[in-house]
Amino acid sequence: MLNPETIKSLDPACGSGHILVEAYDLLKAIYLERGYPLRSIPRLILEKNLYGLDIDDRAAQLAGFALLMKARADDRRLLENPPQLNVLAIQATNNLNVPQLWQQLDLNRHSQLGTTSSLFADPQTDLTQAIDDSQYQLINNTLALFAQAQTLGSLIQIPAGHLEPLQELLAQCQTLARLGDNFQKTAATTLLPFIRQAVILAMQYDAVMANPPYMGNKYLTPLLKSYLKANYKGFEKDFFSAFMMRNLLFTKNTGQLGFMTPFVWMFISSYENLRNIFISP
Repeated sequence: MLNPETIKSLDPACGSGHILVEAYDLLKAIYLERGYPLRSIPRLILEKNLYGLDIDDRAAQLAGFALLMKARADDRRLLENPPQLNVLAIQATNNLNVPQLWQQLDLNRHSQLGTTSSLFADPQTDLTQAIDDSQYQLINNTLALFAQAQTLGSLIQIPAGHLEPLQELLAQCQTLARLGDNFQKTAATTLLPFIRQAVILAMQYDAVMANPPYMGNKYLTPLLKSYLKANYKGFEKDFFSAFMMRNLLFTKNTGQLGFMTPFVWMFISSYENLRNIFISP
């Protein structure tokens, strides 16, 4: 029997969140069937089950707001301790200075806290050594992927095997953003949105719910044409086709679910269908 808290659902082009709001109702019904008290369900759904990405800041904000209002209807105290939403607008790196961030982050803790001179003398700032550091490589390579993030959006693929290191880096940055020295707090706060979006892009999901964007070949920019040809060969003639393939890559390849399609909303158009997909008898 599947634990509802483990269900991961993604809308990779969520817009203002219409599909996510529908998914909330379906997940709520599953939790209720499992005997969860109503007041505990909204936070679980928002923090554990629902993920959304978009390239438009305003759209992602509206999606997050719609989910919060939906959840607050079931728990009036929800906003007293706001949940951590997994709905993000994908951000571009905008020429971040990776060596400087690495220096300030000081993950290896060689520098002496509170002494600027020791920080700049730290071996971690010597890129001849940093180039062999796996975390420096992870940060540098991940940020490079997002140089054109607000054009490519969810089509960006995170290399296989990077999910666990990214999750560890995310936890470190979250800690340093709260408890680090002034340099570390600044660097960690800067890196957090990029590491969070990389983690979401690296994950696989039980359900991928999407209305994929449409754009024919003649409307694609040179950047998109080049990227699709390099990363979605055979499906590069239309934005929609590339998104179809990307959504398949997002979806877990688990036989027990009985489907491998980005159009999960077709399968979950009713609670009974979602129940049949996710819950074994």
